[in-house]
Parts: sequence; structure tokens; C-alpha cells
Amino acid sequence: MTKWFIATDSTVFADKELYRKHEMETQYTFRDKKNIILTKSPFSIQGQPFVIDNCQQCKILLLDHCEQVQIDDVSDSKIFIGASSGSIFVRNCN
Repeated sequence: MTKWFIATDSTVFADKELYRKHEMETQYTFRDKKNIILTKSPFSIQGQPFVIDNCQQCKILLLDHCEQVQIDDVSDSKIFIGASSGSIFVRNCN
């Protein structure tokens, strides 16, 4: 009997690892964004890790608690991060 995993966006997976990768990329990542306001509202992250990658001229608001946050290759942006129980890594940003 196959166990099915249903993602937040209703995509269905039979493989747990593919499901987890999909959730991370679609729910807990802002990637390749430009000149936009990006917001995660309260109760939308719920202590999960979060990734911000390759964003330019953005305003980014993480308004929920996170485990850790990785920020890579971000330029000319403003970032607000709520409570984090782990580390916040910032690399190659200006």
C-alpha cells in the first residue's frame, strides 16, 4: 500500500523526500525575486528553516518564528526576520 504525501499547494507525492524538497522550495524559500515585497505571515513558517536566495531590490518580511535562516546573494534589499531559534547565515550580500 502506497503512502501519499499532500503538499501545501495540493501537489501529491508518493515519495517522502520529493515531497519534503517541494515543500521547502515552495513554502520556505524566496528565490530569484526582483523588485517585489515578499512576506511570510504569522503561523506560515512555524519554526521551519527558511532560505532567501538571489533576490534584488526586495523588501522581505519573515513575520513568524524560524529555526534558522540562510541568506545568499541578496543585494539592495531590506530584510526583517522575526524570532529565530537558530543561526542566521548571511553570505555574498550587499
